[in-house]
Amino acid sequence: MVRLECKDGGHFKFWYAEAKGSALHVHFGRIGTQGQTRVKKLATPAAAQAELVKVTRDKLAHGYVKKAGASPAPGSKGSKNGAAAKKSSASAPLLLLAELLAPGHAKTAARCSLALSDPDKYKQKFLEDLEDRNAEDDPVDPFLALVMALTDDAVGLASDVDWKDAAEEVQAAIESAIDAQKKLRKDATFDAKKAFAFYDEDAHLKTKTDPFIALSGRALSAHGLALIELDIASDSHELTVIRLADVGEAKALAKKAGGAIISHAPKTPPKAPLAKAPPRSSAKVKVDKVKTKWSIDADHFAQQPGILRRAGESKVKTFLVDCRVWPPKESTLGDGGLDVIFNEEDGSKILHRVYYPDVEEEAQPRPAGTLRIERPGKAPVDLLPRLPDSFEIDEAAWVGDLVVLFPTEPTIRGSRSRRPLVWNGKTLGPAKGLPDLTPPKGTSKDRWPSFRKAGFARTGNGADLIIWGGKAYAARGDTFVKACDLVPDVDAYETIIGAPAPGDGFFYLHRPSGKKAPEGVIRHAEKGRCTERAKLAWMAGEPPRVTPDGCVLIGLNRSEDPKTPALVVFHPATNELTYVPPVMLALRKDDPLDAYGVVMKSSRGEAYLWAWVLQDDELRKVPWSAILGLPRVPAS
Repeated sequence: MVRLECKDGGHFKFWYAEAKGSALHVHFGRIGTQGQTRVKKLATPAAAQAELVKVTRDKLAHGYVKKAGASPAPGSKGSKNGAAAKKSSASAPLLLLAELLAPGHAKTAARCSLALSDPDKYKQKFLEDLEDRNAEDDPVDPFLALVMALTDDAVGLASDVDWKDAAEEVQAAIESAIDAQKKLRKDATFDAKKAFAFYDEDAHLKTKTDPFIALSGRALSAHGLALIELDIASDSHELTVIRLADVGEAKALAKKAGGAIISHAPKTPPKAPLAKAPPRSSAKVKVDKVKTKWSIDADHFAQQPGILRRAGESKVKTFLVDCRVWPPKESTLGDGGLDVIFNEEDGSKILHRVYYPDVEEEAQPRPAGTLRIERPGKAPVDLLPRLPDSFEIDEAAWVGDLVVLFPTEPTIRGSRSRRPLVWNGKTLGPAKGLPDLTPPKGTSKDRWPSFRKAGFARTGNGADLIIWGGKAYAARGDTFVKACDLVPDVDAYETIIGAPAPGDGFFYLHRPSGKKAPEGVIRHAEKGRCTERAKLAWMAGEPPRVTPDGCVLIGLNRSEDPKTPALVVFHPATNELTYVPPVMLALRKDDPLDAYGVVMKSSRGEAYLWAWVLQDDELRKVPWSAILGLPRVPAS
């Protein structure tokens, strides 16, 4: 007998229940009174036992607890019916799991109860089903009985997917299970149409079984659902769908019942439903080409709306080639051969080209050139007079309204400055909150090892970060606080550039060391963690750049290998990669892409990818839909 009490929230009640034959006897009322008894007749003793498990679970969920100081319950040492109750107690996890996966489904509960209470009778009744699974000679496995009950063709609350089924077959099987669960539960959350809004038959034509199951699990989790697998050590997948909040309880019950459940829901569900995958493009893509003039600079294209062009001999001018319109338009940025860093928020610019004139040895060198801040509607600010002697600028970046100037490694080695300088609108001084970097000692093989591990990033929420010494820092006022650590072996030679990731994180490129290491890894830094999201089959040649629709572009190193793709596109929502073949951008031999970006709204309403090819002095444009229509592969 089950004995429960509720003394919370002003309640003072008892509830006793027991299955006797095919009837459920319930005695309940206020503690201290005689209470009242109700009897519910069911079809079989197994159905009565299943009903007892169901109503007990419901009471426990509503604040009832086991009665304190109760007389020995059936199954304890003081019980006359100890052996029978022990068997009943052992069956409880399976029946509770059956109720969780198929709430109120009497046939599933009865089938599980029979497997527990009378294995011989169960085997006789379901011999044909056991033969289909080559289990007719094995002892009856109650967990397998649950799986067979759910996947029964007449029930359909779970689906049996073969390891080599196509994505189309997997999608249909999961959709069928969702529809059956929705009908049973009368719960609109179980909406197969919404869950598979991302699916396109052509786009996922070559997606294999396991990657598509993982992708479906990710998609369902965005709707509060979990795709789970009832693990029976088979090469097939027994899949069903439950509420995401019930995954922990289902796993625990399965373990107690002698089985196992695998969840295909990610640890962190997407904050929004997955975007629909565009169909694969079969038509030949037209590549628009625009000839550019010489002296193009793409070193800082990740911080610009296009690329820079410099013109002139004695009087050099710097122009912006704005690729947000097509054909691209030029505008003058300033006199001299300048590097220009844009602030995405308001179009403010850092214009810099600082050098040190030759002087006599005893003289103190002073920087010359340009170091100017330009803001819309405000007078330019010349920072050159404020720059300390011998501070060589390696990179400049915006962090909100702050201007950050990174020192070169020789500047740090010479102890002239061991941390970046920050302009807060009033003063230019050492960055508050950042550590001083200490150069490592050289070796016979490498006298001057690189060590800065510096760069910049922007999160999906629009927050700017700087990377210093392999750690990311966010600004709090004019002081920096650590946001997260990057991996220890992050590149110390190249400038680290972080592309926005959904939420308050960013993606960055990691080139791991080791003979068996992949050519590159895309990592996701967020909330103090740094996780691997994708492995690249080819070495990256250019920094990552995020597209307006949330993809990440990375140019690949095509040196002496004409077969290497031109670009890789990382799709964070589906955790897939698209490798863009050279022919898509009309590349010859081993020509690389030296700069690239995506424009979502053009004058003609067509989204496009633009790319600059140095060898041909050309800017090229292809429809973004053609890139998205290329085949995808799992990211890891």
